[in-house]
Amino acid sequence: MSFLPVFNVQTFGAFGDGVHDDTGAIQDAMNAVPPFNPIGSIPAGGIVYFPEGNYLISQPLLRQQPNTACIGAGKDATVITLNQPTWSGAPSPADPSRSYMLDLSDLSNTDCTVTDLTLNGRATDGPSTSLSKTQCGILISSRNVISRVNLYDIWGYGLWIFGPNAQWARVLDCEAWLGSNPQASSGYGPGNDCIGGGGTRTLIERFHWASNMAKNTALDFQSGGGPDAEVSVDIIDCINESAKHVALEGAVQSSIRGCRFYYNQLKVKTNPGGNYIVNPLDILVEGCMFIGPSGNESGLVVNFDGGNYAAEVQTVQGGRVAVIGNTFIDCDGSAIEWAGDDESTSLGGSIISNNRIFNPNQTGGQEAVVVEGIFAPLGTLFGSGISVLTTYGLTIQGNTIVDQSGDMLYSMQLSTPGTITDHNTARILVQGNLCGLAPGVGNGSAGTFYYISTSPTSDNPSPILLNNTNQEQGLDSSSVVASGTPWPGPGGYPYNAFICVDPNGANIQSIKIGGQLTDMVSGSFYVPVGQTFTVTWIGAINPIIKVFQS
Repeated sequence: MSFLPVFNVQTFGAFGDGVHDDTGAIQDAMNAVPPFNPIGSIPAGGIVYFPEGNYLISQPLLRQQPNTACIGAGKDATVITLNQPTWSGAPSPADPSRSYMLDLSDLSNTDCTVTDLTLNGRATDGPSTSLSKTQCGILISSRNVISRVNLYDIWGYGLWIFGPNAQWARVLDCEAWLGSNPQASSGYGPGNDCIGGGGTRTLIERFHWASNMAKNTALDFQSGGGPDAEVSVDIIDCINESAKHVALEGAVQSSIRGCRFYYNQLKVKTNPGGNYIVNPLDILVEGCMFIGPSGNESGLVVNFDGGNYAAEVQTVQGGRVAVIGNTFIDCDGSAIEWAGDDESTSLGGSIISNNRIFNPNQTGGQEAVVVEGIFAPLGTLFGSGISVLTTYGLTIQGNTIVDQSGDMLYSMQLSTPGTITDHNTARILVQGNLCGLAPGVGNGSAGTFYYISTSPTSDNPSPILLNNTNQEQGLDSSSVVASGTPWPGPGGYPYNAFICVDPNGANIQSIKIGGQLTDMVSGSFYVPVGQTFTVTWIGAINPIIKVFQS
């Protein structure tokens, strides 16, 4: 058994007092980590140890060998601080477009570890350079592990996971605070996501984005393009309390499980990479909680684009996205926004199932979804529990949608704006959903369930609706129909209905279905399509009558 040698940065002359510049001493410790020695098969690597202290640095720290572990005494005890007045922003040898506080001199330096410390970028002190990309946190390559690290007040990327050179990277039990968003102003350049890049089989677990984290996004992974491009990630048990979104662009074989998103969106969407369109494929969103609005878009966005543009040579089709068992509370815009076009939209296997949606807010912000021939915002489409735009091959089942605030436009809305041909909203199965009250109008009796703006065709048939329960307007009979008047009028209901009658203190005399007298004066009643419903009462107190589409 062999043990990695330990190199204490204070042994090499680092002060850790927050006053002296410790760059040279720490780099000497990094340089002392031995390379692989074929004699005796001694592995490369070592432990660079940072005792408790505040270490000022003015240049990137280069990890020179694989299997280099940078270990502190704890994230509240060891701090590495970027010295704003003297920071040089030297480009990374591995990534010349940026500089990093903890860098890799070569992307072949795999299996590196950073743990138990804080990186302080001092963004609130103001930048020493106009480019945020020269003041980033950690550059990550294959099989790197970043654990128990506090990314504090960093200007550029907190973590950059270097694409195909960052396979099997793991980020565990880390936090992000403060920082800046130079993309919101002029002159500071790109490079400002808290976590950016995207590798293959990345694991991000128990990450906490604090409410005051100020970046362009909390996380933005993008496929590099090409027929074999892959960005895949598992995001597990994370908490995002910031107002910044998590975006997966062109991700495949990924899962987002057990996370909480406060006042922000999770975006699973298309990414154009080079001459290719890379669409979401084999994505699971399960057991998460989405809470809003706090003045910001919130909830889940799934967006496909087939990419039928002349400049694109190939389309990589997407699909098989599963949104299962999530909870959405007070989301701004629709809780679930699902959009695509006729070339690559959830082909055979996507599902929205067993989600609980409470109080989606139609007055909130609107997602600027772009699909072929359509440029958004798309008006009031995104003010529903579930909004689906131009997609096919989708099952929506077992969801509960409740609106207690009165802000929801539709419980569920399936829409075709009409500028796209062929399979716009075809092959959608909607079954076993419990939908709540909403004020919209459409081709349901009160429009609370779904709406399609074009006439069905063989290529674009209406969705298949099975065993759904949909509440109409919350009707107090005193303002809708007089005692003893058949309801809703000649021709009866255009669908099978369940009608609930609450006496509310009223003196109900009789209830009829069609012309047939029932033996009940309250409760729930099944009214077949084409039949009317008649309630007769006496006195000044009126019953409460609610209608559900079946």
